[in-house]
Amino acid sequence: RRRHTRFRNVTGVQTCALPISVTLDAGQSGAWQALGRAHQALNEMNEAITAYRHAIDCDSRRAGAHLALGTLLLDLNQTGAVESLGQAAALDPRSAPSAERHARALAQAGRFTEALAEHERARRLAPGDGAYVLSQAETLADAGQHGLADELCRQMIGSPEIRPEDKALAYRRLAGRALAQGDASAACRDLDRAVALAPARDDIRMRRAMLLLSLGQFEPGWKEFRSRFSRTLAGAGAIHAQPFPQPEWAGEDLREKTILVWGEQGIGDDIVAASMLPDLAGRAGKVLVHTDARLEPLFARSFPANVRFFARVLPVQPELLSDRIACQIALGGLGEFLRPSWASFGAPRAYLRADPAKIDSFRERYAALPGLKVGISWRSRNLVNGRVKSTTLGEWLPILRLPGVTFVNLQYGDCAEELARAQDAAGCRICHDPDVDQLRDMDGFAAQVTSLDLVISVSNAIAHTAGALGIPTWVLLATDPLWLWFRDRDDSPWYPRARLFRQVSAGDWSEPVSQVAASLQGWSLPGP
Repeated sequence: RRRHTRFRNVTGVQTCALPISVTLDAGQSGAWQALGRAHQALNEMNEAITAYRHAIDCDSRRAGAHLALGTLLLDLNQTGAVESLGQAAALDPRSAPSAERHARALAQAGRFTEALAEHERARRLAPGDGAYVLSQAETLADAGQHGLADELCRQMIGSPEIRPEDKALAYRRLAGRALAQGDASAACRDLDRAVALAPARDDIRMRRAMLLLSLGQFEPGWKEFRSRFSRTLAGAGAIHAQPFPQPEWAGEDLREKTILVWGEQGIGDDIVAASMLPDLAGRAGKVLVHTDARLEPLFARSFPANVRFFARVLPVQPELLSDRIACQIALGGLGEFLRPSWASFGAPRAYLRADPAKIDSFRERYAALPGLKVGISWRSRNLVNGRVKSTTLGEWLPILRLPGVTFVNLQYGDCAEELARAQDAAGCRICHDPDVDQLRDMDGFAAQVTSLDLVISVSNAIAHTAGALGIPTWVLLATDPLWLWFRDRDDSPWYPRARLFRQVSAGDWSEPVSQVAASLQGWSLPGP
């Protein structure tokens, strides 16, 4: 079989595209597995899953292929992880990684007794390795045994056998627990201790950066936020700097100069940071923005004339490599210079504009829908924190049962079965528009959102899109949300018509759902 793909360099930086033809013999399980790793490195997850399954078809006793497939399914929260990782653990019973990941998959499936037994086996296979203790603590917490989880972390910190770096990770986990309980001061202390034990761990520094930013401590927070580009960050949380040749902008005068700004993270992150582009456009002669291709038409319509947008494709457009560009900076790095304080935010305003013709088309299509038209999205697919941010649609029943509302599905991904169950349970109608693909056509999706009366969502790209468009947007937040939602406030400095509904207890969505239902009931009355 002949495959054509594109590879980045070993750092993951998008510097060039190399068309490579790989000829694979049907019996070469290892080659299929290598191809799966390459697809995974390029964030081509469906292709990676297919390649790993071919590797298993070629050699069903290849433990590494089962482990790779199962780990990816686990990270994506897809079915089949328990089976694949159980097979990996059975084929290689002396492998601590296989036992630990099998334990995590069992925990994700709610099979906590079996999961904890596998965690114990992993720890016996790798005594003194703090990573396996921490993983067990996470499962104990997922099972609701928070006290035991915290005690495991404290035992790690006091044990002379545990490396300082692993003790630092234990402090980081205790900080997360403190934040879930609403104790930001204790979290700051634990993260300070973690950084002192492992100053080279930029993932811990990033955690502290996000906490500082969430507390409005912008000056130290933005400086620590620079650690996101460290090579020591790995896995789903890795962020890669783009190697543009111009010097990095350090806040100097940009009048009559050209600055290049490049997107660095997901669509939601780039939409939030794009709120700073009008400010930058007022300071600079020209602003060139290298962004996700899906955002290019929406962004191009929305910002001042001296801001030009370029799709993030390979190879990079030659114009962006010119020495006539005075400087460059990551989109997320603008905050250090443009949002150094609360006062610098100013009054929030809508800054994205959907296509008027497409808006009219959606409004015409939805005109017959009765009552309020409310878009809903209930989960995030973020590999780092999507599970914490996500709900099930079944938890929305107090909202879905309200009369006088037609709900419109804005959730990306395959959710047909969940929609059917929720409609049966709530006795409501949830309109699904098959012509809208939120993952591919952001311009069309923005028009759909603009045609609605209200959007209710968890923290994901849909919430950011609706907020930036100026649509009334109600966001359900976990006890420890992303930093950009900040803390102890029910509005947003980024979005003019956003309302925030926060969990009271970690993992319990009943309170914010109840608050949203009560607020929506008011909207449902005549003359809201």
